[in-house]
Amino acid sequence: MGGGIATFACFADGTTSMYFSRGGGNLGLGGFEQVRTAADAYRAAIGDNVWAFEAVDIAVPPAAGFVQMVAVTSEGLKMLRMPFAIAQNPEFPGHILWVTGQELVTQVRLATQSPGTERSATTTDQPQ
Repeated sequence: MGGGIATFACFADGTTSMYFSRGGGNLGLGGFEQVRTAADAYRAAIGDNVWAFEAVDIAVPPAAGFVQMVAVTSEGLKMLRMPFAIAQNPEFPGHILWVTGQELVTQVRLATQSPGTERSATTTDQPQ
């Protein structure tokens, strides 16, 4: 994103949206089957690994070079933050979080770049 942050919100009911720190995003992405499937896999991976997340009161944006996942649980906010190099390492036990997160990014890109996408998802404009 060139220095910005992308946030994905994935809910149990299939609702999936993407927001950019510089404004704009896509709402209603869960209407795309491939996005919904990827979001479900990502949420499942987070659920399976939430034991490794730290309880936090607030989730602040990650520093450059870091990836962060935040889970809203019945016990409150939980967060896992790590350098990209660790997240991308296949030997890291939480690597599945990186893999499923990147698959979600890929499926959102494919869905939002398809002809006719504007009829199925709402794209919000970035500020000028």
